[in-house]
Amino acid sequence: MSARPDWKLKVVKESGIGLSGSLIGTVLNYVLLLIVTRTLEPSEYGTFALAQSVTTIALILALFGTPRALDRFIPLYNASGEFGKTRTLITRTFRVIMGAGVATAAALVLAAGFIAGLMSDTAALTPVLMAMALGIPLLVYIELVASSFVGFKELRYQAYMQQLALPAVRIALVALAFAMGYRLAGWVAVYLVSLVPVSLLALAFFRHRISPMLSAHDAAPLSLGSVASYSWPLTVNNIVLVFFGQIGVLFLGRYSSLADAGVFRVYVYAVMVMVMVRASFTRIFKPVASEMISTGDREELGRAYSRVGKWLFALNAGLFLVITLFGARALGILLGEDYMVVPAALVVLAAGRLAVSSLGPQGMTLEAFGHTKLSMANALLMLGVNVALCVVLVPRYGILGAAIAVSAAGVAGALAGLIEVYALHRLHPVSPEFLKCAGVAIVVGLLVRWQLGKLPALGLAGVISLAAATLVLYGLGLLVSGGLDAVDRGLLAGARDRVRTRLRKRN
Repeated sequence: MSARPDWKLKVVKESGIGLSGSLIGTVLNYVLLLIVTRTLEPSEYGTFALAQSVTTIALILALFGTPRALDRFIPLYNASGEFGKTRTLITRTFRVIMGAGVATAAALVLAAGFIAGLMSDTAALTPVLMAMALGIPLLVYIELVASSFVGFKELRYQAYMQQLALPAVRIALVALAFAMGYRLAGWVAVYLVSLVPVSLLALAFFRHRISPMLSAHDAAPLSLGSVASYSWPLTVNNIVLVFFGQIGVLFLGRYSSLADAGVFRVYVYAVMVMVMVRASFTRIFKPVASEMISTGDREELGRAYSRVGKWLFALNAGLFLVITLFGARALGILLGEDYMVVPAALVVLAAGRLAVSSLGPQGMTLEAFGHTKLSMANALLMLGVNVALCVVLVPRYGILGAAIAVSAAGVAGALAGLIEVYALHRLHPVSPEFLKCAGVAIVVGLLVRWQLGKLPALGLAGVISLAAATLVLYGLGLLVSGGLDAVDRGLLAGARDRVRTRLRKRN
């Protein structure tokens, strides 16, 4: 059987919606970060960063890998017409995992004092950690709803909830809290209160879009054994990956200072847009790949892997140019010198993200094929490399050491995934167009770097203008060199025509 012929349009449409939401959400989160870091001292923000790291790890424990099971089994069951199993899967998962969220929140409240005692400078950490633990059940619900929509290949609702509504509500509330004179306590309160309206929005979306689809079919018997067998390695995987993302913060909090932990978190946020690009494509790629696997269209899957891999690299290469060429100047202008103590760490983090993007959607491909134990092994490899390098580098090099550790570990895990995907299924991202994209990025980077050396100090407007010009130059280079082939240009033209049509209808 042949896979659906419109997979490219579906991937571009949904990832475009998800990416647009992510980009807007990233801007909103940067505005939020600017407000918070301008008000809080680095040590106060570091206290919040440590508490958020611990809370995030607890959240993954509560979720037990179910979000990444939902976005695989929902399209598998739907593709085979087993909608009753989809209903059973969703209802049972929500019931069990919501209970686990409540239990995890209670356990974290009780253990907050002990966890805080493992860190340095923790006078304020215990109450902050206890307060943030209360938000875990709401975070669990939002994540389950978002993952259900991803399973139905509708990424827009995830963007509405997590990338748009949540930061917008927090910006409105934090401005009020800081205006009233509240500092760290006000920000923690905003973090919690903002989850309530977003949870209600998630409930409304679920009842409007998913509940009618579930109600149209009777629940079918479903053994959760296969789901659990698939999910438990992802539980370990998710815990490791989230812990992996927090290791630098935790090591800096233990061996350096809360101020360094806060600065490192700012650098991580600065490159988060590259993560958003990758996540927007890989999240929709997984259910699309799962559907192709279920219909036996492996040849089309190979083409899909290569094309999506090229898209990931091409987009993130442009962002890499902007971050490495202008990121330090922009952060220095926006946040002040306190947050620009080690600008080289920003370049290292961006380079790591680009290297991972160059290897294609290997992680989600392994999960689509059901190789969750390999995903777990790759995550454990990343964790081991990250911890080992942090032990060696953070006490001596601080923030730069943490950046080197997380980038090197991420590349190691992604490279292992690519080797496995190629060995098992002969999938890889390399193509002539991929190499052209890399060549254009190198040429544009060297050219702009050479020109920057001739310019005086720039203000924010100058930095933004030059960054935009760099992206335009990079885009023109892709068109002229053939990095964007006829299929890519056709998809872009189609997207442009649809936008124009919608605008004309509104007018």
